[in-house]
Amino acid sequence: MKCKAHLGGVLTTLLLASPAAVHATGDPGVPIHLFAESCLTLLDDASGFAEAMDRVGHRLDGKLAQDMLGGLAGKAWLVNHDDVPYGFSLTDQGMCRTVIIQGDAPGIAAEFALLGRSVPTGYTMREEPPSTEDDGQLTHAYTWHKPGSDDAVHLRLSLNMAPAAHVRGIVLVGYVPAEP
Repeated sequence: MKCKAHLGGVLTTLLLASPAAVHATGDPGVPIHLFAESCLTLLDDASGFAEAMDRVGHRLDGKLAQDMLGGLAGKAWLVNHDDVPYGFSLTDQGMCRTVIIQGDAPGIAAEFALLGRSVPTGYTMREEPPSTEDDGQLTHAYTWHKPGSDDAVHLRLSLNMAPAAHVRGIVLVGYVPAEP
């Protein structure tokens, strides 16, 4: 069962996650905490997610939608934030994807780490330490679990560290089964 009731603490934490620490290391120009908050707020409400994205973005279809969805079934939108385009999608499997087209890679990684370590009160956190593949792709993930809950909130960043990346990164937010 998806535990919508426990998201109150998660959202409070996301709202309080200050990007100020990131600005000390570099300005990513990407509000990851706001994207994750939007995903968590709307994750349990697919029609509400679609309505909200239709209000703030442009619904995509065809190949561009499939690119934003990573080849999975679902709905996708192009949303502008501070005149910068981002891809938002909700897969039929219940994962929210944000495609970051541009931004400072080290700053994005630092802001994601700040968000992932902002564990809501009453939750435990499991971190998958950052790893970098031979192609320069950095992956970093956090899972927040409230003891006694059947599911957990999972946050994952895939970040292209190449200076001229076509897509800078992807943030996934969704539920996963809790580990025993």
